[in-house]
Amino acid sequence: MVILVVFDIRLSATVYLLAFNFAKQISIMVFSSVAGGMYSTIGYQNTYYILSVVVLVITIMSIYTLENDKKHKKMKVSGSFSPITVKK
Repeated sequence: MVILVVFDIRLSATVYLLAFNFAKQISIMVFSSVAGGMYSTIGYQNTYYILSVVVLVITIMSIYTLENDKKHKKMKVSGSFSPITVKK
């Protein structure tokens, strides 16, 4: 939220979208090259077994590392930049 105080919201949203699109295109290029190489070397079925294990590991890691933002909801006080905690 601090970036919104310094920059115009339209500019920060545009920069965010451009950076997100760039990162997405690069990751597609990298991951498709890796998957294509795996198809060639170990075959179609084994490639999908490996990809599914990778997704399962990332999912299990995210269960333990991500937290609920609703527990730490912040709200700005009118005319002030210091956040206060809202308890629900």
